[in-house]
Amino acid sequence: MRKTTTIAAVAAGLMMAFCQAAKAQTHAPWPTDWNNWNDPALWCTVGDPGNVGELSGAGAGGNGDSRICGAVAYMYKIGKFEVTAGQYTAFLNAVATTDTYDLYNRNMDTLVNGYGCNIKRTGTSGNYAYSVSSDYANRPVNTVSWGDAARFANWLANGQRTGLQDTTTTEDGSYYLLTFATTM
Repeated sequence: MRKTTTIAAVAAGLMMAFCQAAKAQTHAPWPTDWNNWNDPALWCTVGDPGNVGELSGAGAGGNGDSRICGAVAYMYKIGKFEVTAGQYTAFLNAVATTDTYDLYNRNMDTLVNGYGCNIKRTGTSGNYAYSVSSDYANRPVNTVSWGDAARFANWLANGQRTGLQDTTTTEDGSYYLLTFATTM
């Protein structure tokens, strides 16, 4: 199992933040310099190395296969705040001029989906550019998949590099995604 870096958040946690975005929220509690991802005040430490987890599934009175869930063998960090549409737009502009793994979802555009986060894409593949209106920039991003969240986490772990979606930007870091590239 790959260990996460202290900078990268767990994609499942990011996904929760992405998916629980409230349309009515008009600001995020990020500091002015939101790009300082190394600031310890932006992260919470999660984990209890060596915990045994709990029985889940049919054996615990639920559904599905019986198995132990919740055991965490290592410490990791997760962001304290939702990722904003402005931050996700910066990510798209850094790695998705050619959007190999569909990090942009057209439902982000409020003209397509009234509940989107107002990120718009212009141009053609190889020259895509992304923008978000100022009244949406500090709202949480939405319509992001697990794979998108994992790639965002990798981008953070890799120092927010600019370039194609590859192992130096989005496909490796906290999560090795090339195995899943065609299914995510």
